[in-house]
Amino acid sequence: MGLSKNILNFATVKLDSVTNNMDIKMKNSNAKVFKLIIISVLISALGSLNLRAQIRGNNIVVSVTPDHQNWNYKVGEKANFTVNVRKSGTLLDNVKIDYEAGPAMFPEVKKSAVLKDGTMKWSGALKQPGFYRFKVIAHVDGKNYEGLCTAGFSPEKILPFAKEPKDFDAFWKKALDEARQNDLNPTKVLLPERCTKDKNVYEISYNNNRWGSKMYGILSVPVKEGKYPALLRVPGAGVRPYAGVPIQLLLSASCSKSVFTVFLLPWSRRYMMILPMVN
Repeated sequence: MGLSKNILNFATVKLDSVTNNMDIKMKNSNAKVFKLIIISVLISALGSLNLRAQIRGNNIVVSVTPDHQNWNYKVGEKANFTVNVRKSGTLLDNVKIDYEAGPAMFPEVKKSAVLKDGTMKWSGALKQPGFYRFKVIAHVDGKNYEGLCTAGFSPEKILPFAKEPKDFDAFWKKALDEARQNDLNPTKVLLPERCTKDKNVYEISYNNNRWGSKMYGILSVPVKEGKYPALLRVPGAGVRPYAGVPIQLLLSASCSKSVFTVFLLPWSRRYMMILPMVN
């Protein structure tokens, strides 16, 4: 509000100077009317700014901060968290919260509390490598505001959870042997409407492992001969047209030894082994 008064006083001084000069060309009464109109406009504008500042300042922020700046700990160490619930940058008194803590996605503690001064402390640890999460939801004026922090405990030592089946290699060797017995009958058709001066675009297809079923894709090859990087793009769900990518995407990786190709596999959810192409 002090800033608004200063701006208004400054504007008034400037207006006095302007109106004094205007008195030379017009009557004093007209200058006073002009001055009052301008001041009224300034007051309205400053009032609007003050109102916006008040609305913008009513935001609620829930922060959860660990005592390690990098959020990393060693197994056996204790992570200390600080919770602050602020309104307009000031701690909010008597705010009701729900909180949960424990391994990420698997909280071991779920409780509620009232923070008299808008702040609280919490400590947690893990006995094995992983991630510990502390999550807080504050309830203010019928709305929920969330804050959380996920600390890592020796994350570099986390081991894969899934175990490879004993017959993994045998299963996929059999699947590959069966797939190689199929006659692929590959096709490559030039698409002139999609070609540019820099690339040729083809529609390619080959037989799937079921009779009457085919795999389709788009192959883009640079017009200029040379060695280019290979780029594989696998589409997401849905049926839609596909085209080659801009040739500019290759320029930053021109040192690769593979031949550039864009190979799309629409309408397929099968695992594929992509072999490098050779000149």
